[in-house]
Amino acid sequence: MIVIRFLGNACIEIISKQDHIIIDPVFLSLPKKGIEKIFITHHHSDHITRENLIELTPDYVLAGKELEIYGPSCVNKELNIDFTLIQPTSKINLNNGLVRVLENKCWKAEGCVAYLIEIDNKKILHTADSAEFSIELKSLDDE
Repeated sequence: MIVIRFLGNACIEIISKQDHIIIDPVFLSLPKKGIEKIFITHHHSDHITRENLIELTPDYVLAGKELEIYGPSCVNKELNIDFTLIQPTSKINLNNGLVRVLENKCWKAEGCVAYLIEIDNKKILHTADSAEFSIELKSLDDE
């Protein structure tokens, strides 16, 4: 079973038996403990802030693990944080699934991405502040 929690703004938390991820960690409600990975769509302050990242560590990270953070290059320009750089076509393995990074066109945000999370044989699409779907997002109808 997958649990998807809306935590405020564009933040969602996805929890399965084997995975626990957060997308765009600017939250109004606190996430559950045990987070393994964070995915950031773009650098705007309603999607990522240094303060929210600091609040998550170490209390909310899976015990004994280092938090993995993924995001496009615009994140580093604004926040100067340690993270794994991703781009459209990147794929990140989960314990029981995969995160595909897709091109996205967001309001006033260059380098914005969307995430297609395939977990426990389910698909979840997070498109951030999509102003217009990219060709790649439009082609998901075929899947």
